[in-house]
Amino acid sequence: MESIERLIQQGEQSLRAGDFEGATKVLRQACALFPTDPRVHFHLGVVLIEQEKFEEAVRAFEQSVGLNPTFAAAWHNLGYCQYRTGHIENSIESLQRAIAVQPDKWDSFFLLGICYFLLVKLEQAADPLEKALEYGGDAAPRAKIYEMLATAYDVLGQTEKANYYATLLEQSRKDEEKPETQREELSTVEHFLYFPTEEKAFQAIDAIRAQGYEAELLSEPEEPDEDYCVFVKTVVSDSEFMQVVEQLEQVASCYGGEYDGWGHDV
Repeated sequence: MESIERLIQQGEQSLRAGDFEGATKVLRQACALFPTDPRVHFHLGVVLIEQEKFEEAVRAFEQSVGLNPTFAAAWHNLGYCQYRTGHIENSIESLQRAIAVQPDKWDSFFLLGICYFLLVKLEQAADPLEKALEYGGDAAPRAKIYEMLATAYDVLGQTEKANYYATLLEQSRKDEEKPETQREELSTVEHFLYFPTEEKAFQAIDAIRAQGYEAELLSEPEEPDEDYCVFVKTVVSDSEFMQVVEQLEQVASCYGGEYDGWGHDV
C-alpha cells in the first residue's frame, strides 16, 4: 500500500504540473485509503480550490476540521470557500475558529474583515483588518487594507482614524510609483533542511508552505542512517533574510530536524 505521504506528494506534483484531474484522482484515492487522516482531505480541498470547485472543497475541508479541530489552515480554507460560495456568516464562524487556533493568522483576520465589510458591519470589520496589518507585515496587502480602514472609519464618523489611514494609503501609492532603483532589491535564496523521517519532512513542508514559501522533498536517503532533505526557495529582500532563516530554523526544530544553510540561486 502506498504511504499517505507518498500519495500527498504525488497529488502535489500533479497539481504543480497543472494536471488537476490526476491530482484529484490520487488524493481521492488517499482519502479512501486513509479516511481518518485530516491531511488528505485538506490537500484534496486545495486541489478543488485550484479548479474553483468551491462547494466540493467545502466538504473536503469540513471533513478535515472534523478530524482535527485545531487545523488552522483547514479552518481558513473552509472559510475562504464559504466566502466564495456566498455563505458569509458561515465563513465568519470558520475564520474565527482559525484565529482561535492561530491568533496571529493575518490572512484569516484579513478575510474576516472583508466578510464584515460585505455585511456592512464596518465597526466589526475594523479590528480584524488592523490585526491583519499588525501580524501580516509586508505579506499583507497593506494598500488595500488602508483603503478599507479609511472608508470604514469615514463612514463611522471617526475622522481622525479615517485621515490616518488615508495618509498611509497615499504614501503607499507614492511608494509604488517610485523607480525600481529606489526599491529594495529581492533575491532568490535556496535553503536546505534535514529531517530524520519522511513523515517529519512532509509535516515541515506543510508548515513552510503555510508561511508562503516553496518547499519540496529534494531527496530520499540512500543509507538507513541518512536524513530526508527538504529544499526551500524564498524570494526576499536583504532586510527580510534573517527573519526567514529564523522561521525555517524554528520549523526544523519543531519537527526534530536541522536547518543546514542557504545559497543564492544562480
